[in-house]
Amino acid sequence: MRTDVPYTDLTARERDIVMHGPPEERHISVRSKNGKFFELDFTYRNARRAVEEALNNATTERGLNRVNRFISVQVCPACHGTRLSEQARATLVDGINLAEATAKTLDELVAWAPTLADALPSEMRPMAQNIVATLLETARRLVELGLGHLALDRASSTLSTGERQHVQLARAVRNQTTGVLYVLDEPSIGLHPSNVDGLLGVMRDLLRDGNSVVLVDHDVQVLREADWLIEIGPGSGTEGVRHPRRPAPRLRRHRCGQAAGAHRRGLLLQHRLPALPPLRRHRPGLPRRPVPARRRHRLPRM
Repeated sequence: MRTDVPYTDLTARERDIVMHGPPEERHISVRSKNGKFFELDFTYRNARRAVEEALNNATTERGLNRVNRFISVQVCPACHGTRLSEQARATLVDGINLAEATAKTLDELVAWAPTLADALPSEMRPMAQNIVATLLETARRLVELGLGHLALDRASSTLSTGERQHVQLARAVRNQTTGVLYVLDEPSIGLHPSNVDGLLGVMRDLLRDGNSVVLVDHDVQVLREADWLIEIGPGSGTEGVRHPRRPAPRLRRHRCGQAAGAHRRGLLLQHRLPALPPLRRHRPGLPRRPVPARRRHRLPRM
């Protein structure tokens, strides 16, 4: 085929060879930067195959950006974006197929799923009731965490950090783990006040199964459930960690000082512990104490 004309000027047969043609091996000469020629055997592949191989071998963001110039995202004309085969979409339950069912949000699913058993033959109802009960247990937990707006066919890569964290919490409760330490970074962020109770329910379930939970949060409703509090404050640097441990805290409303910050205002503990001594810092002009190389990365022994 011609290689000295633009792709748009090729015939239909030549375009088909470019996009879908078989691989061909050629013996070629390659000139290096210093002017030397190297003889090698090279296999020419069609454009589609070359892009697929480049995408599979791309390991850096720069490589992905180079390949993305030749890729576009379009809706499949056969499945219309449902990613289901014709056979999977042929079965109907309660008048809708699997694609239409997975397009429902969790709020819609919680209202629709309990009616499925009655729409099935009598011999299938016991099995359907068990499946629906398991489905609703997980779905209601997600709804309590404020995720009722999510559809079942929502790609996990499109979830926000908070949404992904709440989904992982619900999965942890369903898996009934034991002896696991969960560290959560402000899980109440983005939650409606009515959904905080659902978050606390997840925490109680994790503790009931023998797990430990460490929370970084500022929500008073969440802090009231804690067995221990560690206050990193009220200020920064040497002004921080004034009250490092408080067992079995009881919170009460109080007007805190301005140094506590806006997010801490209105919250004070009844039991106060003595303040820690100020941190020892290096003084200018004095020699620094060297850290041995063998202990440089062993933080517990420093």
